[in-house]
Amino acid sequence: MKLETVSTAVVMLCLLSAFLTLSLLTRVQADSTTIYVEVRSFSDPNQDGSASHPFGSIQKGVDAAGSGDTVQVAQGVYYESVEITKSNFSLLGQKGSTIIDGNGTGLVGVRIFHGAPDYTENVGISGFTVRNFVKGITLSRSIGLHLRDNAMVNNTYDFGDYTLQAHDIDTSNTVDGKPIYFWANQQGRQVPVDAGFVDLVHCVNITVNHLNLTNNIQGLVLKDTNNSLVENTCITHNWDGLYLESQSSNNTIVNNNISDNNAKYGVGIYVSTSSGNIIRNNSILDNAYGLFLDSTVYDIVIGQKSSGNTVTGNVVSGNTVANDSLVGVYSNQAEDNVFYENNFVNNTQQVYSLNSTNEWDEGNEGNYWSDFQTKYPNATEIGSSGVWNTPYVIDTSDIDNYPLTHQATIPEFPSPVILFMSMLATSAAVLLAYRGKRLQMKKKMAIGDQIGP
Repeated sequence: MKLETVSTAVVMLCLLSAFLTLSLLTRVQADSTTIYVEVRSFSDPNQDGSASHPFGSIQKGVDAAGSGDTVQVAQGVYYESVEITKSNFSLLGQKGSTIIDGNGTGLVGVRIFHGAPDYTENVGISGFTVRNFVKGITLSRSIGLHLRDNAMVNNTYDFGDYTLQAHDIDTSNTVDGKPIYFWANQQGRQVPVDAGFVDLVHCVNITVNHLNLTNNIQGLVLKDTNNSLVENTCITHNWDGLYLESQSSNNTIVNNNISDNNAKYGVGIYVSTSSGNIIRNNSILDNAYGLFLDSTVYDIVIGQKSSGNTVTGNVVSGNTVANDSLVGVYSNQAEDNVFYENNFVNNTQQVYSLNSTNEWDEGNEGNYWSDFQTKYPNATEIGSSGVWNTPYVIDTSDIDNYPLTHQATIPEFPSPVILFMSMLATSAAVLLAYRGKRLQMKKKMAIGDQIGP
């Protein structure tokens, strides 16, 4: 009898638990709503996000969204900027016909971010064209974003990622018609030559070769990515060029053109909390900052400096801006990085070093400084060694003991025309190889048809 009573009680508890669970799910589904946006409702005094009175702006729809909601945006051109600071909702447009337009004066089309210490999490955005802004779509202080079928066109800088996180962003997202390659936890791969923006997160042994990365907020981003190669690539006309951050170590950056990025604020190569990288034989020209070594992390806190990087054989030149405030190399709390056989030519300030101690020669040869003879008019060459007899002093902690009398010989980076032809040749080779395999398969199939099973 007691056993039957216990069994009955257990059954009743199970039924009650199932009922409460079903009730909770039903309530969550009921609370998850669709919020409608149509540009034709912009002047509707009764707009409330319903199907009959949709909001007239995307921002109003986003502001009204709660956790689990969907903001459904109808086709049309929306002249506005959208800021997303909340989590757990979806923002859906119609691919190719839902357009966020800056009209040539807007600063940022879509900005996804949250003030510290919180993050914007689990937001899905799909089906939008973002155009005619200074910056198209920017990500910062966000986790777990899902982007699909978004096109950024005709912005000064299309796309950028400051989050230090991995997201779900596939190649259906494009910048000026070229796919975004956002890879996380990949290894042993080569980025395709059609890439428009590249973001590598937690990756190992990735090759970036013969790409043309332009008109983005960053050209190329490596986050916690190691033992990878970036070579023979143009990273030009972006806000910033190349990012190595969040403990990206033992990478080789060689024979690249990293030039003409934002002349007022832009960085050619930004190295943050990353060590052991080799930066060699690059043209780092006409950026605001040529090379920026930093220990600052804006998204998370890591007690690590940028250290042990080897910087050799680069041309760091013409990185200048009004007010004489920007420099060839900016070093902030960085140490034990080695610079030698680089050409520092006509930068507004060759080096600015803050709480840093680095090596500016390798024991026999240092760097070429275009202002050396102005600073040291009485210096003479040591024999025919190509080295001045007077050290080049940056500050009390940073001294080039073996400054070069003439510019170091740097391998010439291929012109954009040659690079483009090389990319075409690579693509043609891939296509021919693919067609060859197809022909082989057809022959095998024909032979199989002749001899039967």
